[in-house]
Amino acid sequence: MRLGHCRFGPAVGVGACLGALTLGCGGTGPPPADTRTVGETDCIEMPGFGAARTRSLTFALTDWIDPGHLPTPRNESEAILFRHLYETPFEIDCRGDVAEGLVTEWQSRDDGRTWVLYLRQDARFTDGSPVTAEEVKRCWMQTRRAIPAAERSWIWDVVRPSSVQPTEDGGLVVQLDEARDLPDLLARPEFFVFREDPEGWPLGTRGLRAETRPQSGRSGVHMVTCHDSTDALVTTFEILQNGDSRDVIAPGVDAAVVRGRAALRFLERFPDVRLTPLPWDRLYLLLSPHRDRRSELPPEIRDELARDVTGSDARAATSWLLAPRSMSPPAWPTDDLVLPPGSPTGEMRIVMPRRDDDASRLAERIAFLWTEADPSIPVRVAPLAPRDFRDSLRRGDEAAYVVPVARGTAAADLQLRDLLDRAPWLAGPETIVPLVETRAHLVSRKQLTGVVTGYEGTPLLQSAGWAGSGDAP
Repeated sequence: MRLGHCRFGPAVGVGACLGALTLGCGGTGPPPADTRTVGETDCIEMPGFGAARTRSLTFALTDWIDPGHLPTPRNESEAILFRHLYETPFEIDCRGDVAEGLVTEWQSRDDGRTWVLYLRQDARFTDGSPVTAEEVKRCWMQTRRAIPAAERSWIWDVVRPSSVQPTEDGGLVVQLDEARDLPDLLARPEFFVFREDPEGWPLGTRGLRAETRPQSGRSGVHMVTCHDSTDALVTTFEILQNGDSRDVIAPGVDAAVVRGRAALRFLERFPDVRLTPLPWDRLYLLLSPHRDRRSELPPEIRDELARDVTGSDARAATSWLLAPRSMSPPAWPTDDLVLPPGSPTGEMRIVMPRRDDDASRLAERIAFLWTEADPSIPVRVAPLAPRDFRDSLRRGDEAAYVVPVARGTAAADLQLRDLLDRAPWLAGPETIVPLVETRAHLVSRKQLTGVVTGYEGTPLLQSAGWAGSGDAP
């Protein structure tokens, strides 16, 4: 049976939608208890939602972009750009609620072990070809095969593309080994749906096609230009190869995401620029395999780390969970615990990922505090390349790790599973010390309106426009 669904348009009040759900969509009576129906609930970060856009909008990025990293972004710039080109079956809005993506109708069976999904009927790739259930399965099979086994996330053992079967009426049946809330899983970037294009960027389903080229007359600047099918709606992403955040609002640039406090202080001096805080989207944890007693940090130290140590807009973290849908802590697994090697002898190291300035600052401050507490044991910091950091964290062979956690899922049990996938030796919450949370700001021209965010904090420009005349100043 195909199930109806309700959509929350901007002019529909919450009470009206609740009434619609009570009466059933289309007047067919209440939906079955295992049917999920939600609507468009993205949060509006700026006033003027739905303003018209009559010319190109330019967004500056400060990290290099590689479409070969699709579907999993390696940096903030890729996360922003990929979200504008590609869709997942479900999305999580800024309040942590499940919302429609490519899938608009779904139901669960067998207490959550079997799920039936139906794609949006008008879903198409940017070459005009329809998005079918077979295409979705092919994409996920290809994505899983492309990831080396040692780097493959736990999620591919839960959602196996080989267990996804198209149905005769165009749906998808997903069979799981255990009961899971599948929409939370399929909202992750791993499940972006795309089709390879030998002539350029992979084709997405958001109606924009991308092409990359150097920008004439500006050394070190490349552009990814995203057009709709009529070329009427153009969003240009300028990639500033030198990555100085103070340069993001250059002539012709309308918006950018900036984290550094120094850059924000510099940019707030411009009268035509507006700074809009985005959600707290990055959490830093101190993980100690052997639970060194010095890793216990009093609240005032966390306040100091947030205020004086990090270079980003930060606040003290009070939990190892990042903006969960429910604050009830998930049950900690008692089996499959991987024991770390013996305690390090001699010099102790606190390691962190290279090129993460906040992680480096936090590690250096904690190393100082540890050495001050016990000068007989030297402590130093060591930045590691991303792959080396990942492998060491899984082994747990260092004294401690400063670990950045990106905001990705609102489900607390999935946050725990992600953390255990990275550090399988974690024996319980007592081995996790929350340090700080950080956030970025959207830096934009003051006339820009209608920017929204999803749960992960990425600004989305599909509905952005200009206040007043509908065009940029």
